[in-house]
Amino acid sequence: MFSPSEVEWIIEEFEISIQEFGGGKDHNGTRRTMFGGPIEHRPRLCALLDDERIKGLIGGVLGEGFNYAGGDGNYYAGDTGWHPDGGFGIEFGTADADTDFTRYTFSGGYHLGNALYWGTGYSWMNSDDAGYDRFRSLSMGLMYRRRYFSIGAAARDLNRPKLLGEKLGRTYGLGLALRPGTWRTTLSIDMQKTQGIEGVELRYALEVRPIREFMLRGTVNNDLSFDVRFGVNIGNWGFGTGNTFDNNREAWSGVGYFHFSNAPKTKPLSRRKTFLDLPMRSLKQVLPIAKWDEDVVGILVRIDGSGYGIAQLQEMSDAILDFRESGRVVLCYLSNCSTGDYMVASACDGILIQPSAEVRLIGIRTEHSFLQRRVRHARHSGES
Repeated sequence: MFSPSEVEWIIEEFEISIQEFGGGKDHNGTRRTMFGGPIEHRPRLCALLDDERIKGLIGGVLGEGFNYAGGDGNYYAGDTGWHPDGGFGIEFGTADADTDFTRYTFSGGYHLGNALYWGTGYSWMNSDDAGYDRFRSLSMGLMYRRRYFSIGAAARDLNRPKLLGEKLGRTYGLGLALRPGTWRTTLSIDMQKTQGIEGVELRYALEVRPIREFMLRGTVNNDLSFDVRFGVNIGNWGFGTGNTFDNNREAWSGVGYFHFSNAPKTKPLSRRKTFLDLPMRSLKQVLPIAKWDEDVVGILVRIDGSGYGIAQLQEMSDAILDFRESGRVVLCYLSNCSTGDYMVASACDGILIQPSAEVRLIGIRTEHSFLQRRVRHARHSGES
């Protein structure tokens, strides 16, 4: 129902919600963490209630007059069928003029909080050459990722597999990546140490995505050898090629690959601008957050002040005025208008009201009482 880019930002918004408001920071993986109202804390998640796809799906079951009552968000512990992350990849390569091989990889990834991930992978080869056909490899990795910064560590060939009869050493890597203001460009540096081989290998890479689905990547090693890769990533599947060159710019090897995963991992597109439609009960929670979200251009407040005290109405008015200081517009809609409703509505830039609505404003009244003659008359009456 949602595109890969939409799934990405929905996950990102939920992670912020449960981390900040649902106890996600205290989740240790031993028991389920659950909190109520997962969408109420994030303006973009609230906007999903007005998405035509959501309304059409739920309205087809409950009817068009349905109302959102509430929900819950969860971090689960143990194996569940809710959020599986895994993948499968195939790599085709040529070792030399007479030897071809196919490498298969099964992998799985898991969340360890808001921005921490770990994964495992198992690979094997299929080849007419027995030296390649016996290859089996186990790898693990850990990554911390924010929007413009990532750091990760990986350990490959942990089982020390044999290739061409020789036992390979374990390889350990540490990488740092920067995305300077945009997801379209990534600069990275990787350090790699292989057991039994002296020295540390350094790799410098530049990855460019002119559009979300296409990837170009170039890597230069510390011995001046380099490789060039091209990839296409559409939803949860992709393919590409990679070619390696020595320090004399002569081709050394080349591979083609195909991968499939059940969890799309493409980069998100730029967010669309949003005009939020909010009930009064959400103002105090949502507006302080929406004020700092550049994708929110304005707010429509649906006012129904019944059941609120004067202090609560004043807090809502203050929240609207504070949001308006960011330069965004706030409109309100009333089906009927009481004094309390108007207290909140008067803080908005504009008021929309039904032509047939009732406006019941008490207003302010002052009175002047002149008691001098009445007091004088009462005094004379007492003396008599």
